[in-house]
Amino acid sequence: MKSMGQSGRLQEPQVAIVEQFVEADVAADFLHRSIRWVMQAARDGLIPAHAYGTQRKRWYFLLSELAEDLRGKVNSPHGEAGRDKTQRGVY
Repeated sequence: MKSMGQSGRLQEPQVAIVEQFVEADVAADFLHRSIRWVMQAARDGLIPAHAYGTQRKRWYFLLSELAEDLRGKVNSPHGEAGRDKTQRGVY
């Protein structure tokens, strides 16, 4: 349903877009890692993850958070991107 804005024009309603949580298999595909690695990294706090449950935790992920985390690590002086080829042993 359209409503009248302050300018007197009809405006489309604002709809919030909510990102869906994904499970470890989808996160693993996105990161090009194994499901086991993703689960361990989530437990160790190496990647952004959301735990659900108390007895046996299930881990859920937001792909946007994983992408942002990757972007932050690409230019890290501690990662491969931060070293030149001679330091990595590539000639």
